[in-house]
Amino acid sequence: MHTLLFLDPGHFHAALALRAANPRVADEIVVYAPDGPDLRDFLALVERFNRRPEAPTRWRPKVVSDGDPLARLIAERRGDVVVVAGRNGGKARTIRRLHEAGFHVLADKPWLVEPNDLEDVRRSLDARPLVMEMMTGRHDVTARLMKRVVDTPGVFGSFFTGGPAIELEASITWRSSSTAPRSGAPGGSSTCACRGPGRSTSRRTSSIRRSGSSTAPGTRPARRLGSCRRAAGTRACLRARSAASPARRRSPPRSPRSWTAMRSAISAMSR
Repeated sequence: MHTLLFLDPGHFHAALALRAANPRVADEIVVYAPDGPDLRDFLALVERFNRRPEAPTRWRPKVVSDGDPLARLIAERRGDVVVVAGRNGGKARTIRRLHEAGFHVLADKPWLVEPNDLEDVRRSLDARPLVMEMMTGRHDVTARLMKRVVDTPGVFGSFFTGGPAIELEASITWRSSSTAPRSGAPGGSSTCACRGPGRSTSRRTSSIRRSGSSTAPGTRPARRLGSCRRAAGTRACLRARSAASPARRRSPPRSPRSWTAMRSAISAMSR
């Protein structure tokens, strides 16, 4: 039976390792982290897994607050598998220190942030205890089969090396009409166009009231557009912005890849 230790979780990848129960993992987990929003977010997500109506988990997190959570974790050794997520700066050094202290490590990407991290990663992967990346699912059966297909030239073929494999082109044009009278003109409407370089075949046209609201058919009514002005006979470019759209909430992905990879990792550590 393995006991999971979570070292200062700085990303929801850490909690995704707990999406489902594992018969080889104890329900009690220990979290070493200073008090703060990252710790509270982690505990809230674990609580959501425990309270969901379908296949709820039974995790019992124990929090150990310390100014140096890594040193405290190594000194107490209350488990054998450490989950490291987020805190990318210095992650490779942290992984190596845990490995040399005798812990298995499950860490999310990226491991390599700077050139000096490469030696730490090499040392961590030399021998057991195991250090495994838990996000890509490369140990899953589906990923292994896909790799075999890609590695078989008779089935997959070969990669194109004569230049870019894919080229995208875009050409975007913004047009607007304003009821504001032209500078020096008795009345009427003025127009301005802002055309940007790029490669696309898409074109978007908007009709703009003086207030700046988009009224063209097919456009989003919540979109607000900057005013169209004429100053000293020079057209000002129209800049669009979705200021009225609600902010997107960062929510954990539904993909089970992290748990699949972690399940494979726990099986490997149990051998």
